[in-house]
Amino acid sequence: MHRYCVPPPMLTIPQQVQQPVQQVHPVGCVTFPTPVNVPAIWQPIQLQSFCTPVAPIRGQAPPFNPRPGSAEDPEPWLDAASTFDLNTDFDIAQTLSNHCMGIMELIEIMKVKSFNKCTIQALGDKIALSRMLDNMNVPQMPLLFATQRQVDRRMVYDLVNDLEYSTDANVFDIVVKPTHMSNGLGTVIFDKDRWDNEEGGWNREKLFMHMQKYLAQRADTESEALKSVIPGFIVQSRYRSVLDFKTPLEVRVVTLWGKTRMGIWWWGRGTREEKRNTWIVRRPHIPGRLGEDDAWEAIHEHAGDNPGFHKALELFRKAMPAMSAAAEAIATAVGAPFLRSDFFVGSEEWGVRLNEVAYGSGTEYRQLPEGMVSLVDDGPIIAKILQEGFRRCRMRHTPEHFLSRLGATGGTYESLKVRKLPRWSVMQPVKLELPEEAATRLEELETEDLPSPMPNALCETRCGFERPPMGFSFWPACQTQMPMAPTPAPPMPQPAPMGLGKGVPPRAMSWAPPPQMVPRPSSRAQPHGCDVAKGAHRMVPTPMVRGKLTQVNWHAAPMRIV
Repeated sequence: MHRYCVPPPMLTIPQQVQQPVQQVHPVGCVTFPTPVNVPAIWQPIQLQSFCTPVAPIRGQAPPFNPRPGSAEDPEPWLDAASTFDLNTDFDIAQTLSNHCMGIMELIEIMKVKSFNKCTIQALGDKIALSRMLDNMNVPQMPLLFATQRQVDRRMVYDLVNDLEYSTDANVFDIVVKPTHMSNGLGTVIFDKDRWDNEEGGWNREKLFMHMQKYLAQRADTESEALKSVIPGFIVQSRYRSVLDFKTPLEVRVVTLWGKTRMGIWWWGRGTREEKRNTWIVRRPHIPGRLGEDDAWEAIHEHAGDNPGFHKALELFRKAMPAMSAAAEAIATAVGAPFLRSDFFVGSEEWGVRLNEVAYGSGTEYRQLPEGMVSLVDDGPIIAKILQEGFRRCRMRHTPEHFLSRLGATGGTYESLKVRKLPRWSVMQPVKLELPEEAATRLEELETEDLPSPMPNALCETRCGFERPPMGFSFWPACQTQMPMAPTPAPPMPQPAPMGLGKGVPPRAMSWAPPPQMVPRPSSRAQPHGCDVAKGAHRMVPTPMVRGKLTQVNWHAAPMRIV
């Protein structure tokens, strides 16, 4: 199940219809800074009951206040915090203020307080993390090569010789990446063509020099813990999804107090593909309670025809319960209240595999409450869950309590060693493993039928828009009332000229709204969550399903008045 949402770009109002209005603060709505100019005809009749329309900054989602018992309600996660076993390496309760903090403010505190925290350093060390999660039997991509601090030329030469003499046609499908860097710096994704032809071709000496170059560098934009991670390099088999988006299908599963909040298919900010950003949000089977039978809904702003995109959403829906269970087990095993576990999806050879783990992720978070047609910002709710959760959490243990059960020993990160744990022994009676249900679900996904392979041409948005069409404007999902009159519908504004360069946001449209705006009657289906009623007017796209593809017809549609 997935829903298409309307993004709210900017709207320019002509000077002759503007007049100042003061700031109001209705609950759950977006408000202006004081003073601001809005059309006189759109000012609310009762400031205490209605919200002034807002054109937010492009790329930002309006905040919201979830109703109790809704899918977005933070209480189930706060209940989980009260019984969560917290690793003291992640405990920042003493540094939190009493005022409500934003998500980025919390993340900055987490980064600063991560200095010299052994657990956080181990999570950032891809080699140590891989060995600890191997002891949990978490499926990962196998390590073909691993080194720390310095690289042995002879070992690199042996690796390349083994690859060159192999008879496997895909033997050069490998990924070479540093374990101490971030944002893909120093990472090289190979195939046979790139190995043979890039800049005259790669060889064993060139690969050795590449590793030496990045072993001498350190991450300078990450948390204090990641800056102190021991430099290293790994070589892994390359993960290929059946849907060729040029990169593997990857879902970032976000857990709060050991319970999954959402999964994110992330395409970045400010890119041509940013409208493909998708959030797979949790929909509890029983309101106010998290359980194994919860549903997962994909929400996004992608408006074009893309067969690969819709197939990817179906893959995510099927894999989400297993990925959620595995992510919750990892977060509980290390005692992290806020953790992101990234999973690869859609490979016929590998099934679902964990890629990496991140603490304190600053990715954008979105929700789509019932009755709204625009995404809203879930960041403030997540910040509330974390801040209030530290006050409710009653159980805390030292890092050794958690790391020892994952095979890690040593009082500091510099002395940390991870050994392979047997399934059970008298000397090691306590060992953490994936819950049986999570392991079973992951195994079932390996044998489940996947979609037929799709080339990149079928994974591009060929019709419709990656961004909203130029010349149209939208309002966020705030509840607004405007005076209505039985007058003919006004003519629709014409789109602004096309031809903006790459990376340039859609041009705002300048036009004077008429005194009364009446929704045009339409026999087409209304968007999910948009109730037909007399009242406020907005511009929304109405999907028209043709086969398995969706085209968007832009026309006027009413919104619900509460």
